[in-house]
Amino acid sequence: MPTHPNFPIISTDYQGRQCVLRPGSGTSNNAIGVGRVVTSFRGEKYVVSGGAAPHKPSSSGRVYVRPFGSDSPEEIEFFPAVVDLVWVPVNEPTTAKAHA
Repeated sequence: MPTHPNFPIISTDYQGRQCVLRPGSGTSNNAIGVGRVVTSFRGEKYVVSGGAAPHKPSSSGRVYVRPFGSDSPEEIEFFPAVVDLVWVPVNEPTTAKAHA
């Protein structure tokens, strides 16, 4: 997978739709890419390394991160809301309801 922040993270959801990670606060419609630095609701910084779109209607999906500034190859798995992200279908208008 590319490791440049401009390459969006794309995953297929339970309905077979291609989805991208976007900021959950509505501050931007830009897709989140590998290498993007995000901040948790606790104020901790992480680097996004991947994710998985929701696998069923009641799921919000997952986002994979590494601690910012760490050399550890270990990934941490969070619900997207922990770092203010949501999965949004690629072909949906930007005002469409996201997987939350």
